[in-house]
Amino acid sequence: MKYQHFILAAFFLSGITSCNSSTKPGETKESTPVATITEDSTATETTTPAENAEVNEQETQAQKTFLETFYDGLDENFEPDYVSKFITPNAKQILIDGYDYDCETGDCLAIWLFAYEGGGDTGPCLSRSIKPQGANKFLVTHKYEDEEYNVVLTLIKEGDTYKIDDIKKQ
Repeated sequence: MKYQHFILAAFFLSGITSCNSSTKPGETKESTPVATITEDSTATETTTPAENAEVNEQETQAQKTFLETFYDGLDENFEPDYVSKFITPNAKQILIDGYDYDCETGDCLAIWLFAYEGGGDTGPCLSRSIKPQGANKFLVTHKYEDEEYNVVLTLIKEGDTYKIDDIKKQ
């Protein structure tokens, strides 16, 4: 049923070709094969919803992998220089605004916003989960002995990689 309109078009084109043929018996004329027209027509079809879902799934997985890499590095290198490689200017401003302590330079970053509420000792992180929350958004949950900390991170694509563009405590 999907190709019915292509088949009808092929019959129509072959009918036009035979009716308008100016070749005389015994002469040959080069013509475009109907099969080629049908094949070329199918090449212009758009992607199916299933293909789009697969692309979205791959994109979501790539974004999640980016965040896992970011957090693995953050566990080892809880420093502004490290974090700056993974954030946009918008996220940097959020971290600057979230720094509630004295900062001589005015550009200190509240990098703890990625992992815990500032101002208290949480102890060791027992677990961390990263779950998609819609297009380009992920809920990151850190579980500690006596508390849980949630943050939603929004990502954007910059070149071949992603960057964290928004940070919202939950």
